Amino acid sequence: MQLHIGESRCDGPGDSGAEIAHSIQQAATGTQQVSSHIVGVTAAADESGKTAKDVLGSTERLTAQSEALGGEIDRFLSRIKAAYALQSHASGRRSTRSNDRESEPPCRRLIVEQSAERPAERSP
Repeated sequence: MQLHIGESRCDGPGDSGAEIAHSIQQAATGTQQVSSHIVGVTAAADESGKTAKDVLGSTERLTAQSEALGGEIDRFLSRIKAAYALQSHASGRRSTRSNDRESEPPCRRLIVEQSAERPAERSP
């Protein structure tokens, strides 16, 4: 009597027990390999999660620093604008006509234009 299990061939009833034991051993080895791969994938997923958390923390810190820098820039431009307004008022050169902007120094035009744009950019 011949019995086929998988690709192996058994010639008699006594050989089938050894073949079954061998097949069970191969299945156990395969199961151990799969378990090992699962452990590796789990470790990689944990590491990816930690990295993502670190990136999120860095992004939050960068956002906070960017907002603080924006506030500093706004305060700096306000001080320059106020100083220029005081200087213009003191020297009697204060202009009320929009055509006179062309004769203003380039830095003054830039400061006025930027401060006029800022409130619109920051509104929700």
